[in-house]
Amino acid sequence: MKKIIQEIESGLITSNRLVNKATYELQQYNNELEALKKLQIAAQNYENKKFIQSKKIINGEEQQCMLALKELLPDKDIFTQISVSALINIPNEFKDEYAGLRQYYDKLYVDFVVCDYYKPRVIVEYQGSGHYGNEYVQDNIKRGVELRDFIKKCIFEMAKIPLLVVDINDFTKDQAFKVTMDSFTKLSQNKNSKEPAYNEYRKVATDYYMELKVNIKKYLEAELHRLNIIN
Repeated sequence: MKKIIQEIESGLITSNRLVNKATYELQQYNNELEALKKLQIAAQNYENKKFIQSKKIINGEEQQCMLALKELLPDKDIFTQISVSALINIPNEFKDEYAGLRQYYDKLYVDFVVCDYYKPRVIVEYQGSGHYGNEYVQDNIKRGVELRDFIKKCIFEMAKIPLLVVDINDFTKDQAFKVTMDSFTKLSQNKNSKEPAYNEYRKVATDYYMELKVNIKKYLEAELHRLNIIN
């Protein structure tokens, strides 16, 4: 009887793995089907509604983080908006077992990856003013963002890739910076292309981004020293 129980348990494990694999593949096929349907609609309406347009890869705040990284690490390759699945590998013998996790992290991206010869040395996430959306963001959306952040943190810890999080809220302890940020936020909400309001916005934006880069660079320099990535 003991042998029979062991065989049953072994069969259950195998069946469970097959179910997980089939569920993952079915979800993938459904996603592909839905994407093709939407693409067909977009193509049919392209001439009348050109709603597929190019955009900048990173926003103004993230650009300051990139500039700070380039100044601190001129000899390193720095990539942006890289998928988590491009940075880690799960051996084939475990892929079925962790199919559900992979299905989730396949959709996740990181802001910056610092590499030596295309091997990740450190990952930098920038949590700016729009990380959780606006002040009216729903609790479930915020929880979803927090969950994604937590999953990325755990994955990179297991993969032994250092993760640095640049949180803009840490810089608001500096009252002078907070005043500049508040002014920028207020003008951003009401900016227009008319003079002289737009000139005022550009001046405040320049000051804000300059101060932001200084704060980011100061934080990253200390952390990169701690990780022995810079001397």
